[in-house]
Amino acid sequence: MSLTRFLQRAILVLAFFLVVTTFAQPTENLLQKRDDDDEDIPTFQPSAPPAAKAGGMLYFLSQSKGAILSMSPTGGTPRTILSGLMTKGPDGITVDKAAGHIYFSNMRPGSIERVNIDGTGRKTIVDTGVFQVGKQIVLVLEDGVKKLYWCAREGQKVMRANVDGSSVEVVIDTSKDKCTGRECKNAVGVAVDTKNGWVYWTQKGAGGTGSIHRAPTKLQAGQTAASRSDIQVVLDKLPEPIDLRWVDGYGLYWTDRGHAEGGNSVSRMQMGADVQAGKAQFAVKPRPLVEGLNEGIGIAVDPVGQKMWFTELGGRIFQSNLDGTSKSVIATGQGILTGIDYVP
Repeated sequence: MSLTRFLQRAILVLAFFLVVTTFAQPTENLLQKRDDDDEDIPTFQPSAPPAAKAGGMLYFLSQSKGAILSMSPTGGTPRTILSGLMTKGPDGITVDKAAGHIYFSNMRPGSIERVNIDGTGRKTIVDTGVFQVGKQIVLVLEDGVKKLYWCAREGQKVMRANVDGSSVEVVIDTSKDKCTGRECKNAVGVAVDTKNGWVYWTQKGAGGTGSIHRAPTKLQAGQTAASRSDIQVVLDKLPEPIDLRWVDGYGLYWTDRGHAEGGNSVSRMQMGADVQAGKAQFAVKPRPLVEGLNEGIGIAVDPVGQKMWFTELGGRIFQSNLDGTSKSVIATGQGILTGIDYVP
């Protein structure tokens, strides 16, 4: 290699080194400055996710699907627990989470069945022939004993039994009501105020002949379900009241499927302590909270979380606050829906 070419290459290498050194130093200084400045600039730290609420679950019935289904209280894809009920016409549902059981009533023909929450162990506990057309059913703790209350629509009865199906009895015989016509005597929804010892029920009616009644859960000595004289009319001239829920310390919630004024709705009636205890008459009129339903049927409430859910024959499930605000649809296309229950 000639001396000239060697010097040229040496100059090029030196020039490259100078360029790299020149540009690298500011970059290093800039990174150092940025590191120093970070100590003074607050950085964003994502907050921890809110603690999840107690799960809870909705259980509901679809007559079109002939099934018991479950779903999150906020919506999602329903899960089938039990199918094959198409010919039964399941209508009422209540869940005993502690025992792991679901109880449901059938319309065709009238019967009460029990199944485990996972869908196994299906068993008939009140057989056909005991009552006609089972409607809403509720589980309560009465004098320390678990009891099932339900309505027999065409049978025009309010009934109860132990959770194993034993000791079936008629509590109210609505066929003895003095109203004119058959539908105004058909018992549909039921709720129990165990604290004050009242059973409430709806008589469906039609076109403004529906009503809500109550009576003590314990019959007076010498009286029968057909002869009792202690029945009180809570409300009358309602479109078609269906399912009921009792909220301790407040009062009644119910659905109304009629097309008359005030129908296709969810309403509530507040009752003071004296009224709840049976020491005063019903002074507060009901207030519709939600309107515009497509044949409202089932209702479930969560007094602690201040939420309620309700179904309609039109196939939708709704959620709202207990005062009716923030209503939203959480499920659609579920077919003909009937009973619903919420388990915390």
